[in-house]
Amino acid sequence: MIRTRRNKKASVLILAVWTLMLLTTLAATIGLRVRSRMGVLKRIEERSRHHYLAEAGIKTAIASLRFDEKRYPQGQEASSKEYRYNNPDLFSSVQLEENVTQVGYEVDHERHFGVIDEERKINVNTVDRITFVRLIEQVSVRPEEEIKSIVEAVVNWREIHSTELVGFASDEYYTNLPQPYPVKHAPFELIDELMLIKGMDKQLYEQLRPFVTTYGDGVVNINTAGREVLVALGLTPELADKFIGARRGLDGKDATEDDHIFRNAHDVTREVQELLTLEKDEIIAIDFLNAAGKIKTSSDYYAITSTARLEHVPTPLTIQCVYNLRNNVIEYWKEKI
Repeated sequence: MIRTRRNKKASVLILAVWTLMLLTTLAATIGLRVRSRMGVLKRIEERSRHHYLAEAGIKTAIASLRFDEKRYPQGQEASSKEYRYNNPDLFSSVQLEENVTQVGYEVDHERHFGVIDEERKINVNTVDRITFVRLIEQVSVRPEEEIKSIVEAVVNWREIHSTELVGFASDEYYTNLPQPYPVKHAPFELIDELMLIKGMDKQLYEQLRPFVTTYGDGVVNINTAGREVLVALGLTPELADKFIGARRGLDGKDATEDDHIFRNAHDVTREVQELLTLEKDEIIAIDFLNAAGKIKTSSDYYAITSTARLEHVPTPLTIQCVYNLRNNVIEYWKEKI
């Protein structure tokens, strides 16, 4: 009888131990799941905070562009140029609660704060063959025939009606690839499409990227165009340097308060002559750009890059967009970590 009671007690004890072990395992499993879900929720919350912080930089830039446009229509003032393209007070630290984002860009490995004028670049949808060849020659050392073949492939890609090209840029090249795709025969929508072009590699794409765009009417803003673009348009390197020097003013820097601003394309030659001495062929070269309708003095499209950093989060979140100031429309939007 005593032994039976002891056996029952032992059985109850064993059952209790097993039950406790089962409950402990269940609690640990639930705890792990809760901890995992809490981690997911934390990452979602961080991503959301990251997004709104970066978006605050974009909204600040857009609001600033609209404000400046009301003050100086078409941005044709030195103070306007400085306000948009070289404004660390406004764009180096856009604050949202305790965190900050920056609106800026890199030029010649140097950080600048502000937006980028997209119409200071060469438009790949309208550029002629000669101009595009000269641009590639400015940024890359490649055989002449290779450059011409790449340019022909770019023109073939954007042509609305198919052409009977053969060889390097023919449509058959694309259809015979291991992973074939058709030639678009339509305008480039994104500059990344250049990577689909026969002969284009990542190195050349990265070299071209700062100087090409798909936005605007293809006419270059002479107030903001860089040396590579001016030479591509037809100026000699020496004349491009002269022109940029005259535009920058006494301090020799772009987007500062002493910049010279050209207000009308047809007055550019006269105004440059007032600032420096030009040779006859240099006058002809600048006049040609105006007569050919290749230059203007204002822009509507602006690239904005906002980089947000959160405390205790090592990787920043970046939002890139292109804003159409004339129509108040965001034409492009991309987020990346």
